[in-house]
Amino acid sequence: MKTLAVLAVTTALALSAVPSARAAKGYEAHSTVVRFGDLDLDQPTGVKKLYERIRRAARMVCSRRDATYMDSLSALNAELAEYRSCVEEAVDSAVKGIGHPNMTAYADLQARSRSQP
Repeated sequence: MKTLAVLAVTTALALSAVPSARAAKGYEAHSTVVRFGDLDLDQPTGVKKLYERIRRAARMVCSRRDATYMDSLSALNAELAEYRSCVEEAVDSAVKGIGHPNMTAYADLQARSRSQP
């Protein structure tokens, strides 16, 4: 059965040299498995369903955060920005991990549509 582990990077900073500061805020790397053995990635419906599964998993994984440090509107805004970044990075990582050209093309199309006003 085809599966892919989706590792959610909390933000781009999670890969930088400041892990202790991130740990102090309660961030941990989480992952989940997205199964797609039932999908045909040569068909548009299979690609769309897998992309939806990946985004759902990324949102779930990225929402597993400790928000107790947020004591202001600016902290809430920062958390929202980090959540969005986490989701996008997790989706990008999963799509790259799959390595299927149809999946990559669909993900690129979705990313472009989200970035347009």
